[in-house]
Amino acid sequence: MIPACCLREVRRQLGEAFDQRYASAAEPQCRMVGVLFAPSGSSLTKTEILPRMDDFHHRSASNIDFFCAGYGAFWPQGFAQDEESVGKTTDSNGHQTHWKYSSKLFNDLLNDVKHEAVNWNYSGEVDLLLLNAYRGPDRKVHLDFSGCVALAISRLKNDGAITSAPELFEQIFSYAESASGLPLTYEFSDRMGLSVSRSWLTKLVTSYLPLKSGTLWQEGRHFAITDLTEPGQIKPRRQEKIATAKDSPEHY
Repeated sequence: MIPACCLREVRRQLGEAFDQRYASAAEPQCRMVGVLFAPSGSSLTKTEILPRMDDFHHRSASNIDFFCAGYGAFWPQGFAQDEESVGKTTDSNGHQTHWKYSSKLFNDLLNDVKHEAVNWNYSGEVDLLLLNAYRGPDRKVHLDFSGCVALAISRLKNDGAITSAPELFEQIFSYAESASGLPLTYEFSDRMGLSVSRSWLTKLVTSYLPLKSGTLWQEGRHFAITDLTEPGQIKPRRQEKIATAKDSPEHY
């Protein structure tokens, strides 16, 4: 769990992670990461996320990083005029990090993401974007919003796909920990549900399926790979591994 206030900072911290924590000699380097939008005032944040921040921090380890919009620590005086203290995490040496939250910085990162992920609509509650981060021979970090799993956690709960945010996070942590190769959104999507090629297909198929099958389809559709850079695009399941630099987006 890493504080984040803008995409430039996310890319900088990912560069450090590729250097120090993501063990991979492959070129380009790639890793699934999460961008978490969990406003401190949300009841879901208060009851299911903030009380477990320390657990999530240790459980995710170096297998996957969640960048938490609007959250930070060790801010200099006046860095965020609207800051509030919201929790703490403790490292393996017992050193504590006191987390703060700023609504302004949350909105700054939200606007950054919406500028690049033009097909994404924030739910207004707790959302998690899973996407692949790449670093090629040029050493620049690229964020691929064209192959994203966009999770609106309240909707997942309403559809019965999960019972809680910690359950969802554990599914993601477990995948990242046990992935046979590099953890990537395409493989996570394959594991968690069915990808669909058109939004109308969901309604069409569900209407003809038996009750239980229709329910499973509704649950699985949350984990579809979505191209957030193009309006109305849901990508079909992709089987091949990402192996060459030309797979990473060129427009970043």
